[in-house]
Amino acid sequence: MRLCALSVLFLCPAVFCQNLPQPLTQIDACRKIKNSVVQVDTDTMHGTGFVVDSNGWIMTALHVVADPVTLVKRENLSVSLFGHPRPIQAEIVSPLDDVARLRDFVILKIEKANMSALELGKDVDIEDGSPIVIVGLPLSAIFRIPIKPVPPFCLAGTIAAQTALPLGNLQFLHTVYFQGVSIKGISGAPIVSLVTGKVIGIVSIRLTGISKGLEDAKNSLTEGAPGTQASIQLGSADVGKSVAGLIEALDEQLANGLGAGTGAADAAYALKKAQRNYHKSH
Repeated sequence: MRLCALSVLFLCPAVFCQNLPQPLTQIDACRKIKNSVVQVDTDTMHGTGFVVDSNGWIMTALHVVADPVTLVKRENLSVSLFGHPRPIQAEIVSPLDDVARLRDFVILKIEKANMSALELGKDVDIEDGSPIVIVGLPLSAIFRIPIKPVPPFCLAGTIAAQTALPLGNLQFLHTVYFQGVSIKGISGAPIVSLVTGKVIGIVSIRLTGISKGLEDAKNSLTEGAPGTQASIQLGSADVGKSVAGLIEALDEQLANGLGAGTGAADAAYALKKAQRNYHKSH
C-alpha cells in the first residue's frame, strides 16, 4: 500500500504537467494563424482582418473601412482570401458610433462558409511580458497584387502594458500595448498570445505617444468629470490614477513607439451582439 501511494505521488505531477497548455513557437503560431488572415480593401484604404467565425465573420480596424472622424463608410469594401480567385464583397455589421471609434474595430460579414477561424481570448489571457505574434499584410498599404492578396508578414513582439479607461454604461476602453514591429497595413491584424494561442487584441495604431482613442477618451472624461478614476497596469503594478495621472504615466512609460490594440474581450462581446442582431434581421 505504501509503495502504491508513493507511486501515485510521483505520477501525479507528470500527469498534471501533461494537461498544461504548451506555449506555441513563433513558426507554429504563424502557420496556424495565416489561413485565418484576410486582406481588407476599400477605394482609399487597405489593411488586415481576421476570421472570428467560420461562417464569414471577420474583424478589422474601424479606420480601415470608415473615416475615423466622420464615421462615413469607405467605398467598395471587399475582402480577399488566399486561394480565392477574386475579392468578396463585405458588409459592416457592427455599429459605427463613438464607442467603435474609440475601440477602433468593426465586424464584417461576407458570404463564405467553412473558413478557418481564430479564437478570441479574455482579459485573463493577457499577461505583461508574454510573447505574441501578429500576422498582417503591411504590403497591402503600398500596392495591390492583382487577383490574390499580398503575402502575410509574421511579426514577433511582447506585451508591454495594458490600460482600462471607463466609457460609461459599465463599458471600458481596454487597450493592449506591445513592443515589436508595427507597420502601416497591419491595422486590424490579430495579436495572438504564444502562451494560449488565442487572439488577445486587434492592432489599432502605432504610437508616438498615447493612441488617438485614449486621447479622445481622456478629453471627454476630463471635461465632464475631472476626478474620474481609471486604472493602469505597468509591469506587475496595478495602480488607480486620475485620468490626468494616467495620461501622464502613459506619456512617460509608453511613448517609445509601441504598438497598440483593442483588447479581444471587448471584441468578443461585440461579436455576439452583432451576430444576434444580424440573425434577427436576416
